[in-house]
Amino acid sequence: MKSSEIILTKPGGLTTTEIATIRKPFIHTMPIPGCENYNANFFEEKKMSLKCNSIKEVVEKTEELLNNKELQEELIKNQMKYIKQNTCDEISDIVIKEIN
Repeated sequence: MKSSEIILTKPGGLTTTEIATIRKPFIHTMPIPGCENYNANFFEEKKMSLKCNSIKEVVEKTEELLNNKELQEELIKNQMKYIKQNTCDEISDIVIKEIN
């Protein structure tokens, strides 16, 4: 993922969060109803990703994102705003502190 210019992914929680922590512009492809819909909608509403509901949209938005550096930067800026990179470390520190 790190070597990709942009990423296309299904809107699963783990992959989506991993992409946001490495600060890559990305597109959510057709979500499965339920949790994936929620994830895709959340990330799109916060302008951290683009969401597609059809193959046609995937093609159109991929082309748009590849050709629009300002949009790429906007998505990354919002990922930085909403997704902390060190959350796992912070949670681990809390747990270790409580254990000790």
